[in-house]
Amino acid sequence: MRENACDTPYWGLNSNGIFTIKSIQNLLASNNKTDYSFQWIWSLNTLHKIKHFLWLCSHNRLPTNSYLHHLGIITDPSCPICHNAVESTTHTLLECHLVKKLWLDMGLNMYHIANTHSHWLHNLHNLDIPLYKNKITWKDFYPFALWYIWLQRNHTVFRSNNPMTTPSTLFQLIMVRVSEFKHLSTASAHDSSKIDIRILWFPPPVNFYKLNIDGAFIKKDQTGGLGGVIRDSNGSWVFGFCKKIIAFSHTLVELQAFELGLQLAFERGMIPLEIETDLTEVIEFLHHSHPIYLSVLDSCRSLLRRLGNPMVRHHFRQANKLADFLAKEGCNISVINYLVVLVAPPEKANIILRADKDGVSSTRSISLSTCTKLATLGNLSVMEFDNHINRNASNIVTTTNASNNNATRDANSIISIPLVIS
Repeated sequence: MRENACDTPYWGLNSNGIFTIKSIQNLLASNNKTDYSFQWIWSLNTLHKIKHFLWLCSHNRLPTNSYLHHLGIITDPSCPICHNAVESTTHTLLECHLVKKLWLDMGLNMYHIANTHSHWLHNLHNLDIPLYKNKITWKDFYPFALWYIWLQRNHTVFRSNNPMTTPSTLFQLIMVRVSEFKHLSTASAHDSSKIDIRILWFPPPVNFYKLNIDGAFIKKDQTGGLGGVIRDSNGSWVFGFCKKIIAFSHTLVELQAFELGLQLAFERGMIPLEIETDLTEVIEFLHHSHPIYLSVLDSCRSLLRRLGNPMVRHHFRQANKLADFLAKEGCNISVINYLVVLVAPPEKANIILRADKDGVSSTRSISLSTCTKLATLGNLSVMEFDNHINRNASNIVTTTNASNNNATRDANSIISIPLVIS
């Protein structure tokens, strides 16, 4: 325990200790289970607004006349389209004369769908009706069908100049909307470009030291291992450390490894210093405090100030193998809170140390959005890729200009290469 550390409230229903509405909802749901689970709705490949609409259908909460009458908002529960029955959810979407004809034209008798022991939406979902349309399945079709049936009902009720459409016209409209969605969602998936990043350990600048830290968490034992290593600008081992602790979360283990690394670096005068971690939360929490980790974060900030506010960077796990090895060694220590300081690398660590020193690299495909975030966290592999793109762009422009000194060219014909990371 740290001296003068204050107790912090911890919400036991979340592993991170923070209160959320979702955790309350999960608690209530676990105490109030129904015969039907509709979680599959959220996994459907359809529009988010349609998923929400289907969720209302599954819980009989569409604002039909029947439901509004039940709430005491209106006096007449009958269907505003056919006036022959109470307007329930199933009547509106399955049994009213327009939609009944639509379903019958597809070979579906909705009476058997709506009047069984199973929920009608489950029954509809579990059908497999051939649509004879390329790449459109029944599970693509029926959510849009229910949605557009409801829209057609609302247009007819609330817009006096909008008459009921025919079943065939409604079917064609639904198929067009499904086709549009399929096309756009496929195009969007293809647009989520990834780039190949070369990952390796970068030595610090001349006369600097670099601290790499990592933490390992064993959930079943509620223990963790802290590990870290400091190397010089030649990539040579200065010292390493490992320690076993009682632990409650992976994030806390990483933060405690960070704190211990800073403490040992300060005690041994490792200045100037660079620091790398493979957990983005470590860096983010230094700027935006997390209520559960206030004590350890305050300690880390204090040590950083004493060390001259060194740069703290993110790096990929593939380039943090030496610290990862030491953290796992910490888990194997038999005594809790026993610190091992290593003035020479363990024999098994020499292979990793040599590979890092020689610049051995690996490649990883990463989305552009992730690269942008990691660049803001100082990730050197991402920044090296960006610099490589800039150099290539500069060389192309220089070559183009040199080969065309005596020619007048249209400015629009010169190829420009945009930066990947801004």
